[in-house]
Amino acid sequence: MSSHTSEDLTSCILDFQANMVRVTYQKKRSFVDYHFNLSHKADLDYIWLKSSLIEQPDIDDTTWKWRLIGFNTEDLEQEFDAVGVLGLDCLVRREDPFNSCYLTFQ
Repeated sequence: MSSHTSEDLTSCILDFQANMVRVTYQKKRSFVDYHFNLSHKADLDYIWLKSSLIEQPDIDDTTWKWRLIGFNTEDLEQEFDAVGVLGLDCLVRREDPFNSCYLTFQ
């Protein structure tokens, strides 16, 4: 009976791990949309607010905002293309007891 319980527990753990990998992969494949997704906009606005930086004009009448934080361009959809919503979630502090490692700007 003990081995049966152990097998059930192992099966449940493997199912949980498979689901976590599936959800994580789905987040990585989901695109960040600053203009139409209010959640993404709120997360990116939070990152900008916490950076305590001020937009700076460039020579050709564009502004440096996201490049000041460390992005290569001002096109956020392109910047998050490889990492998707997973990358955005990694940048935003979450009030989640399971997420003890997060990046915050101070």
